[in-house]
Amino acid sequence: GNLNNVFFFQPFRYLCFGPIFAFSRAYDTSWLYREIKLRGALVEEGDLKLLPSEEIYETVHGVANLHRDEGHMGTMVLTNVRLVWFGHMNESYNASIPYIQVTSVGLKPSKFGEVLSVGTRKDSVKMQIGFRIEPLEKLKAVTLRAQRLLQVSEGTARRTLRGRWASSWGCHWC
Repeated sequence: GNLNNVFFFQPFRYLCFGPIFAFSRAYDTSWLYREIKLRGALVEEGDLKLLPSEEIYETVHGVANLHRDEGHMGTMVLTNVRLVWFGHMNESYNASIPYIQVTSVGLKPSKFGEVLSVGTRKDSVKMQIGFRIEPLEKLKAVTLRAQRLLQVSEGTARRTLRGRWASSWGCHWC
C-alpha cells in the first residue's frame, strides 16, 4: 500500500540552541564578575559604578595601595562581588578584584607595618596586593569583613551556576 510520511517541523527556538546562545551571552557580559580589571572606568565622580545585583557592604577612605612600594592613597569598596580600590588623585588608577579570583585575604607584615594582603590568581600568575589602613583596629575589621565576603561569595558562585543559568536557558530538558 500507500505509506504516508508525516514530518513535524518545529520552530528554531525549540531546537535547544537556546542554552548555547544564553551561555555565550552570559559569558560575554559577566567578565567584570570574573576577571581582575586594572585601570578601568570603574568610578564616576567618586562613586563606584555598580554591576547588576551588586551591593556595597563597606566603603573605606584613606587606604594606601602599596603597589611597587609606593603608597597611593585612595578608597576601598567591599561589595558582594568584588573588592575595588581607586586613587584619590586619579580615579582611573584603580583595581577591581572579583572574589572568584582571590586566593587569600589576611594580615601580613611589610616595611610599611601590618597590611591587608590580597592574594590573587591572574592569568595563572599569583599576585599579592597590599593595602595599608590605619589605625590597626580598622585594618583588622576591614580584613575580617573581606574574609567573610570571600567565604560567602565562594558558596554563592556555586549555587548561581547550578540554578540561575539552567532555568533561563529556555530548554525544557535543561
